[in-house]
Amino acid sequence: MQTGHSLPFIVSLRNIHNHPVFCADAMRRRSASDETIETLKDLYGKGHSPSSALETIKADLQDKHGDEYVFISADRSVCPDLQFCYRLYYKIFNCAYGAVTGNKMFLDLEERLSDINTKYNETCAVMKKTEDQVVIAICTPLMKRVHTKLKHSGEMVFIDSSGNCDRHNIRIFLVMTHSAAGGLPLGVFIISSESQQTIEAGLRLLHSILPEGAFYSRKHLGPKVAITDDCLALRQSITALYPNTCIILCIFHLLQAMWCWLWDSQNGVAKNDRASLLNITKSLVYAQSPEELDELYERYLNEAIVCKYPQFKEHFSSVYSRKNEWAICLRDSLPVRGNHTNNFSEAAMRIVKDKILFRMKAFNVTQLVDFMITRFESYYERRLIDVSNNRMVSLVNSKYFLRDHEVNTEEIEKIDDYNYRVPGFTSNKCLYEVNMEIGTCTCPVGKTGGPCKHQHAVMRAFRMQTCNFVPTSSPEHRQMFFFIATGREDLDEAWFSSLERTEHDVAVTSQDIDDPSEETEDMASSSTPQESLDLQRYLQNRFDQRGMRSSHHSSTSTQVSDESSEQHLLERTELRALLESFEQRLSNPDFKRAIQSFLKKCHEMKSDSAMVSALHSFGRHTTAAAIASKHLKLRARRCLQTSSQIGVQPTAVARRKAALGGRRALITGRPTKICGMDHEYYKKQSKTGRGMLPKRKTSAPHNLAHCVSSAISLGRTHSTK
Repeated sequence: MQTGHSLPFIVSLRNIHNHPVFCADAMRRRSASDETIETLKDLYGKGHSPSSALETIKADLQDKHGDEYVFISADRSVCPDLQFCYRLYYKIFNCAYGAVTGNKMFLDLEERLSDINTKYNETCAVMKKTEDQVVIAICTPLMKRVHTKLKHSGEMVFIDSSGNCDRHNIRIFLVMTHSAAGGLPLGVFIISSESQQTIEAGLRLLHSILPEGAFYSRKHLGPKVAITDDCLALRQSITALYPNTCIILCIFHLLQAMWCWLWDSQNGVAKNDRASLLNITKSLVYAQSPEELDELYERYLNEAIVCKYPQFKEHFSSVYSRKNEWAICLRDSLPVRGNHTNNFSEAAMRIVKDKILFRMKAFNVTQLVDFMITRFESYYERRLIDVSNNRMVSLVNSKYFLRDHEVNTEEIEKIDDYNYRVPGFTSNKCLYEVNMEIGTCTCPVGKTGGPCKHQHAVMRAFRMQTCNFVPTSSPEHRQMFFFIATGREDLDEAWFSSLERTEHDVAVTSQDIDDPSEETEDMASSSTPQESLDLQRYLQNRFDQRGMRSSHHSSTSTQVSDESSEQHLLERTELRALLESFEQRLSNPDFKRAIQSFLKKCHEMKSDSAMVSALHSFGRHTTAAAIASKHLKLRARRCLQTSSQIGVQPTAVARRKAALGGRRALITGRPTKICGMDHEYYKKQSKTGRGMLPKRKTSAPHNLAHCVSSAISLGRTHSTK
């Protein structure tokens, strides 16, 4: 290299580092690899935050490399730092969902809504700006099918709202209806303010994109009943759009508001009297008749505890003046179907926060709208498909799924094709009228259309189809839920057929029954009841039918050999002899009860496999010697029953259960101090040790029953559903 006056020195490059290369400080300065960036993008797409995505990567690396993790975790190319994760996060979401605020965000939102409407080839989401307020309405194809196919959508809707879902505290309003599959969405509108003008604009914008058959062909009339909380702006907005809709209050929100009023120090109610005053209001809510409601109100006005607090007496009178909105006894003429709370909307709002947003605020309004259109619809699509496939996880706990009750089907009187008279389960003196066409009963539970055990008994006895119960054995209803979920009608109805046998499958036809005159001549002359003879013929015919069906479905068509024919004849002869011996022993009371139990079990078996299993296990472990031996062993061990588990102390189970559940994860360990008031350690004052920060005071719970029983106030925030 030549030197000159303009180049006073020479630079020589040597590929030798003047610092250690293989060390943690050197590895942490490497650039993130393309593979790591793609992994982060995939985790962000699945809903991870920057911190949770980084923790996931670290956990996977530790699982994969084991002892070598100490070297891998220091390499920034495969394990980036948190700052890089955040920079990539904002870079991706700025490209996908646009700006966080400002006019650019609304332009990106309009473009996103246009793409969604083009994708579905119909108007599913629209946006409107009024007086610096943003209004967005959403009605996806699934929601439109709920409007047109489910008759409950025209009877009753639930409307509730929640905020704290994004960085701008946008309010989300959910319009829901009920069904045997749980709550189903009818529409969503998102607004930036809770003023009456903005809420009404959101409702009208949602109404503009509803299908023609909305609310089950009641689009312009609106639903018959709407249940909300005590929000004046929302109630007035509904009345302005649908004046014929009857608006009722959620009884839980009414009692919750009363409890908060009682705990307000400005009202001057003593702590010991608050629970009693709330129970007075609660007794009015659950009055059995309008006469009882008026009688209770007049009596409570003169109660000493009410007269003790003039402010409460005035507030109590103002609440009573709105009795048409909250009294359960005044809702008998409304199609509420046993729904008196806003639980469907509350549950749907928890789904949004838990299943859709994963308890993380949305990046901006564009992402929030995108999630409500894509993830929200996909969740209910999966849920309805599970119902159509009879795979509901929480089926047993659903009020739309009742277990079979012990009822004699012969006592159910059929009036016509849809009306039945069912005796009470506790007393046969009570008779209830059941109408299966509209799904009502004259009992307290079913008089408003709610699912009751009398409707369930008629459905099981006569194989009727009704919309009040989960369609476990109704192919038509299961196919309807499948259509609501997917919009497809190409799936054969046989896919939704039930394995449960119907009355048609076990019907006894005249040609299937052999002439029993010769075989039963001697038995007819005896004193055995005729019902037993008919039952013998019926059981014999069922066994013959099972044999004929088995031979009909066999793969071979060859003739039965002589040996098998003789064996079959011998088996039939022995079976007849066994049934004759049963019939002769009916005079013995012990045998009669046992045979009645046997017949009952036979009638309960709906499939061939159940009968085969019962026949194989007949007589096992039921002998008198086995039972006596079992009792001797129990007496020797001085216990009441055998168990495969080791017993615990009586109070141990109670200590395992949290006093309050729902919104947060269960924190195991010692019970709360309010649960240990009877123990000595509760009376001791805990002291914070030196060098330790004092524990943060826990927020007040939201469980109303727990708060009333414990005489504590409710939490102040209502957004943590």
